[in-house]
Amino acid sequence: MSSVPRVSWETAATTAVRLVPPGPTLPVTEAAAVVAGLREASERAQAYVRDLTRMDPPGERPTLVVDRASWIRGNLDSFAGVLDDLHRPATGRLATSALGRGVRAVRDGSTGAMVGGVLAVLAPRVLGQFDVFHGLGGSTDHGRLLLVAPNIHGIGHKLGLDPADFRLWVCLHEETHRVQYQRAPWLADHLAGLVRTAMSGSDREVDAATDGITAVMSVVEGHADVVMDQVGPGVIPTLRSIRARFDKRREGRPGLARIIGKLLGMESKMQQYREGAAFCRAVQAEIGVDGFNRVFEAPGELPDLHELRHPHAWVERTGLS
Repeated sequence: MSSVPRVSWETAATTAVRLVPPGPTLPVTEAAAVVAGLREASERAQAYVRDLTRMDPPGERPTLVVDRASWIRGNLDSFAGVLDDLHRPATGRLATSALGRGVRAVRDGSTGAMVGGVLAVLAPRVLGQFDVFHGLGGSTDHGRLLLVAPNIHGIGHKLGLDPADFRLWVCLHEETHRVQYQRAPWLADHLAGLVRTAMSGSDREVDAATDGITAVMSVVEGHADVVMDQVGPGVIPTLRSIRARFDKRREGRPGLARIIGKLLGMESKMQQYREGAAFCRAVQAEIGVDGFNRVFEAPGELPDLHELRHPHAWVERTGLS
């Protein structure tokens, strides 16, 4: 099979940008102030996150403040880099499964529009995202943090949240993802490999890959939520208000986990990543922050789904008890 046609990604991008609703319109000076506030919040969050997690990996720390269309194009470029080297057709159960529908959605132009439709739905809701697949296969500094300015401003305004506090709250979560993937430069390739297998493997390979994706995303998302909750009370005066109002409209922040889940037809599994927060808290309570950080050392140190639900089993396996 030839690589995924470039035109399918172009179709997806054109469709998504055409369908995505416009963001709030602001005067130039107010828009500039929002962008500046997001950059300042990102810088503050970097220091807080690195201090709490005890992870301060070297490397560049690019932060891009983007609009919805730029977020769409950036994600499509990144996923094209992950999926363009698939060279064998879907077989067996995959050909008719939800995952198979995801494969076909990126392989031909007509259903490439479906991918664009998915991203057009997600784009107005994404607050921020660490684009882990950007520059994959290049230097160890691949990845970039995207902050979607119209969404952060618009949702914060709609919920009546303090703008500066809400910006910092969002950045704490996303900066944790930056630290995770920079501390573990192998993690992006590992996740990309699981995604490729989920889209082209045998029945058994697909099952293992989807479980692996769920476990990885559970750990990184759960850890980010824990960091946000641990740092937040000391630096965000209106944290309780943000939590109360935001959780009422939250199906789950549509970051990388939701994007993967939507595109691969496995979104129900992505909802399980809340278990990652419980895993993180339990492990840190038992063996401390440095002990938990062992998960970022190598693929074999990641918990499987059983260990995710039984944290002490992971502690015992890794010899940290």
